[in-house]
Amino acid sequence: MPTKGNRPYDIVIFGATGVVGYYAIRDLYQSVQQSSEEYASVRWAVAGRRMDKLQQTLAELSEELQVDLSAVPKIIADVLDLPSIETMVKSTKVLLNCVGPYNHYGRAVVDACISARTDHFDLSAELQFIEGTQLDCHEAALNAEVIVVSACGFCSIIPEMGLALARQHFNGTLHSVESYIDFKPGKQVFVDMVGNRVNLLDHFAFQGYSINFGSFHSIMYFFVNILDMVPIRRRLREQYSTAALPKSRIGHWQWLLRFPFSSNAKGISVVLPIPDLSAAHRTNQYNYQHHGDRPILYSAYYRLRMWKVIFGWPIVFLFWCGCGRALLKRNIDCLTNGVISKNGPSREQVSEARFSLRVIAKGWSEKCDSTELEPKGKRDKKMIIKISGGDPPYAVTASALVQVGLTALIDRKMMPR
Repeated sequence: MPTKGNRPYDIVIFGATGVVGYYAIRDLYQSVQQSSEEYASVRWAVAGRRMDKLQQTLAELSEELQVDLSAVPKIIADVLDLPSIETMVKSTKVLLNCVGPYNHYGRAVVDACISARTDHFDLSAELQFIEGTQLDCHEAALNAEVIVVSACGFCSIIPEMGLALARQHFNGTLHSVESYIDFKPGKQVFVDMVGNRVNLLDHFAFQGYSINFGSFHSIMYFFVNILDMVPIRRRLREQYSTAALPKSRIGHWQWLLRFPFSSNAKGISVVLPIPDLSAAHRTNQYNYQHHGDRPILYSAYYRLRMWKVIFGWPIVFLFWCGCGRALLKRNIDCLTNGVISKNGPSREQVSEARFSLRVIAKGWSEKCDSTELEPKGKRDKKMIIKISGGDPPYAVTASALVQVGLTALIDRKMMPR
């Protein structure tokens, strides 16, 4: 079995020419420069299908950062060319995989990383890929001493941070946690039918912050293949959920729609099939079985304006038939009025976008050491945690992925086996 010694690179960003890949390169470069003592020896490279696209991406970043990145090593690798993938993963200790949809292209890369003993981190929010990979690859990764972690982007890292802070700072017995994510898009502009910015009085179409079609494509096929989750989760429960979690006498419901948590809040809260919920539940199960930790009841919501909920559901229903998916692929900009676009958001919009996460933790002020028992009476303590930051789908997601990769590289010996 290959070893990690004498590899030319410590980290490779695969899919570097995509929207997230651009910001991943930027964050990795800035992290290495700003923490020169800790990361002075980190050797990194970028990988993608086409050399000209890699050169173009590095040229754009060079202009933005006012540095020369032309000498950054470049690797040609294509998910449809397995030998190129194997060559790439053998050249690095850590692979940051930005190439989706992962349901289509992720498994071959994971298998190659395990064979080469290369740690693999990705941004997948597709639960079929995340949980299917855990089910099928866990033992092989364990035997190869390889770390394989999915959902390393905003939708899991940041909510999990809120949950961890609640566990750490709730002085008492923590019972349940609810998280509410609110997204504030960047500057909105008016465009004409060929994409040129125009004045308000002359506009033909309204376009604000847009989601890249690649991200939407992954979400679409999650819904298309959602029934695949039934046998996957049944097998996961049989293999890994060997102990039943204790049930609380106080109910905690995960509502599909929830009204605002304060009278001055706008919009409603909607449950979305993000990996954070699944990851939190499996973490609960693992920590209870192996460490005897008290399980925490957890629910997560996205804050949306009512009109987005009303007009969003018809788009979801188009997922379920082939002609609907074909229609979305051909006309996604028109059908969503630019909310989802093949070009994605502009750099200006990404720089101005923000998120806020409100975490509401409830429990008892009385400390109960037993994981099977709860304090008597009603819950009498509530703690609110607020986390805020930049653009969540791309900038924060790329930063989270890079920081996870650097942590695994530098502090790997401190991570549990």
